Amino acid sequence: MTEGRDTPDLRSALDCYQSVLLMPAWLMKEAADRFDFTKWPDLYRLAEQSQVNISNLAVRLQRLGMIYLRDGDKTIYRSQDEVTGQGSLFSS
Repeated sequence: MTEGRDTPDLRSALDCYQSVLLMPAWLMKEAADRFDFTKWPDLYRLAEQSQVNISNLAVRLQRLGMIYLRDGDKTIYRSQDEVTGQGSLFSS
């Protein structure tokens, strides 16, 4: 390893730690009551309030299973099932 440079694995671990610290699951679940996570303007407002960038917020919400983003598609989905049309028989 070159001195002064982090490995990709170390950077990923640090990013994950920072996301968990700044955007804990309980806080994101609470925010879901105030923001529509399927709308980019709401996500930008939440990112600003949380003092994180939009990319980190989107990744954190995806890791929590609160949103789903497809590569090359700017549409925000509530889940991967919503994209594939695999809804629950019990949802209204």
